[in-house]
Amino acid sequence: MRTKIKYELTDKNIDLVNQKLNSLPACQTTDQLLKNMLNNWPNNTNFHAVITKILLIDFVFSTNLFRHVYSKRKARVDLIGFAKHIVSIKNFDSRVQRGDNTLINDILLGTEVNIFSFATKYCMAHNVYVYGKDDYCIYDKSIREYLISVGIKRSALNNAFSQKDYASFESMIDEHLKNNNITRGKRAFDQYVWGQWTGRV
Repeated sequence: MRTKIKYELTDKNIDLVNQKLNSLPACQTTDQLLKNMLNNWPNNTNFHAVITKILLIDFVFSTNLFRHVYSKRKARVDLIGFAKHIVSIKNFDSRVQRGDNTLINDILLGTEVNIFSFATKYCMAHNVYVYGKDDYCIYDKSIREYLISVGIKRSALNNAFSQKDYASFESMIDEHLKNNNITRGKRAFDQYVWGQWTGRV
C-alpha cells in the first residue's frame, strides 16, 4: 500500500505534525468542544450525559456509529440500549482513568455490531481529556492503512478487528513505536498519522 506519510516517523516530526494540526481553527474548535463536554460530564453514570457524549464522539471522530442506528441491515445499534449498557458497566470511570484495556471489550458487548473504532475512541477521549492520561490507541481507517503501509500484516489487523481483540492491536502499535525509538505518546502518534493520511498536514 502506498504511504501518505510525508514526514518520517521520529519524535521531532510527531511534534511538528501535532503543532501544525493544533494551529488549524477546525482542530482547535473540536478540541475545545471535547474538553468542555467531557469535563462538564466526566462520569459515565448518567444516561443523558452518556448518550450525548456518544453522539459527540461519533460525530467528531467519524466512527460511523450513527449509521448503524438506522441501518436497513438486520444488525443495528440500539442507541438508547447502548447508552444504558455503558452506564451499566461496573467501575467504568475508574477503569478508563487507569487505562484498563478490557473496558473496550466490555463496551463492545453492548451491541452485536462491531463498533471497535468507536469503543477505542470513547475510551481514549475520556482518558485524555478528563484525566490527562495517554493509555489508549485508537483504531480507524487512517491508522489501519498506515500500519499496513509500514509492513504490519493485513491479516493480523483483520483478525484484531473481527475478533475485537484490542490487546493484540495495542501490541502492534507499541511494538511499532518501540522499533522506531519513539518516546512520544499514543495520542500524539494517532494525530501524526491522521493529520497526514487525511491531508490536513
